[in-house]
Amino acid sequence: MSNATLWIRPMPRRLLSEREAAEYLGVPVKRFHGLGISPIELVPGVRNYDIHDLDARVDLVKAGSGDPDDDVLGRLS
Repeated sequence: MSNATLWIRPMPRRLLSEREAAEYLGVPVKRFHGLGISPIELVPGVRNYDIHDLDARVDLVKAGSGDPDDDVLGRLS
């Protein structure tokens, strides 16, 4: 019988790498770049994506506004 290692992260992470963020949204990394989601640098030189920003982008698409600039422009009016 083989020994298997199970990796469990008991604490959910809020910041994801680019690959993880693309995977979270279910899109290829190449397509992830065109979604208009800005990374943050909590630590200089390390770019991560806030899971709340990813969820907000999905919510925009579900609400019918696929362009995040439309949301910003609407708030400025």
